Amino acid sequence: MASRVLRIGLIPGDGIGREVIPAGRRVLEALPSSFGLKFEFTDLDAGFETFQKTGAALPDRTVEVLKNECDGALFGAVSSPTKAVKGYSSPIVRRLSPLIPSDSFSI
Repeated sequence: MASRVLRIGLIPGDGIGREVIPAGRRVLEALPSSFGLKFEFTDLDAGFETFQKTGAALPDRTVEVLKNECDGALFGAVSSPTKAVKGYSSPIVRRLSPLIPSDSFSI
């Protein structure tokens, strides 16, 4: 059986995401080839820590790669500041939710 290659964006984000995304990747990598799937992974940035470093909670590059180069994504977690921070809004609500298909997913 020929393998289908699925491109997966890995977005650890903040906090616990840095632990769960590598674990999720290992799970996908451990799937037996009898399922006919192979995975390619792309590391992407998002979250409050990314905002503090770059000024963007969800960089344009992350959105473009997800839209144009990925078949799916593993998303970890996004921290929220304890006080209002000028220019910060959650990347999940503002920019990621439109990327989630409304129809069912199938392989």
